[in-house]
Amino acid sequence: MTNKQVAVAWSEGRKGAAGHFTTDGVNLWSYALLIGKTVEGKKVVTRYSRSVTTTRHTNLAARYADEVIA
Repeated sequence: MTNKQVAVAWSEGRKGAAGHFTTDGVNLWSYALLIGKTVEGKKVVTRYSRSVTTTRHTNLAARYADEVIA
């Protein structure tokens, strides 16, 4: 699975994983950091700049989120 496919799976409520980018369909993680969650049926991403990779993961997830928190 690619990172994009993980982000899409999360947005559709499905499980997915690509290396350290994973989702159970409700929550979305970059490594062990929770970067996305489902709140009242909406997908919410919190932007983190913890590392280059986590920044890439959050930017990708933001494309498929209903709300992005800076």
